[in-house]
Amino acid sequence: MSAGHAHPPSDDPFERALTVARGILPDQGPIGVFIHHNTLHAFQHLPFHEGVQAGADALGARPYLSLAEFRAAQRAGRIADVDIRCEIDKALGAHASETLVPGLSRAELWRLLMIGDWDTDDAAGLAFALGAGTAGTTLDDPLWMACLTRVRRGPALVRPDERRIRRHRDVLMELGDVDTDTAVHGELIRLGSGFLDQGQAHAVIPGRERGFLRAVTAMYRDGATAPRDCRGAEASMRAVCERETSAEDVIRDSLEALGVRGESVEPFLLATALALPGWGGMFSRLERHPEDNPDGPPVTLVDFLAVRLLLERHAVERACKSAGVSTE
Repeated sequence: MSAGHAHPPSDDPFERALTVARGILPDQGPIGVFIHHNTLHAFQHLPFHEGVQAGADALGARPYLSLAEFRAAQRAGRIADVDIRCEIDKALGAHASETLVPGLSRAELWRLLMIGDWDTDDAAGLAFALGAGTAGTTLDDPLWMACLTRVRRGPALVRPDERRIRRHRDVLMELGDVDTDTAVHGELIRLGSGFLDQGQAHAVIPGRERGFLRAVTAMYRDGATAPRDCRGAEASMRAVCERETSAEDVIRDSLEALGVRGESVEPFLLATALALPGWGGMFSRLERHPEDNPDGPPVTLVDFLAVRLLLERHAVERACKSAGVSTE
């Protein structure tokens, strides 16, 4: 299954986020032995570099080493000069041996530019120079147009999603505050392992035949306590249990409580679903393939997200109060 082959059909941002998340999350259920799994399976239909960059953007990862790190590896001998020359020759083909000036071929120029620290200005520095009017100018218009033409012929850059801060936790981290995922993930892993257990857990969640949300909220109704940084979640869990609120309504109520509305719903929910990808992926996989665990409980991704958001909204509220940030 791949999220990249077609746009989700739903007009509901809630459903779109879930559809995309199911395509990106690791498609792996609980396993008894280690096996390889391609975590970029949702992007394997794309050319390699496009897929790597799209996956990095969706999963919040870094696709490559920095240029400085590559150069440091070359200086340390971890990247052989013969390999650099080989790749340049492949890229340039018949143009590699062209002489640009006496004693300097096109391939050698590329090699020198690649391994030397000639490009001291990064994109931000160049943008500032242009904005400040301090960038150099050229009087050779034909040369300038030739440069633009050559650049446009190069590989297209996959533009990353600029909305990097997508969750409240990310904003708190940018402010140098506590990582709310620490407490939330610890509790989710504890609950998830007891719910999806296939015989290895010390204790199985009671009532799991009713689903993850019902089983977890019943535990809190019967006296379970939330992690210290999620305190307050107990009352919300009990209310959901007593009212038998659906997982979808729990998620929508949590979005409202967190102030996530309109166009923010889809990226927020997608980022939330991907925040603990291994466990989210297991819930998603078992929902679509219950035959992987025929004697197990009913599993849905929305149940997992509902429990997560019940914990997360209180963790965020406590963190904001601790940091003196208004939650209004």
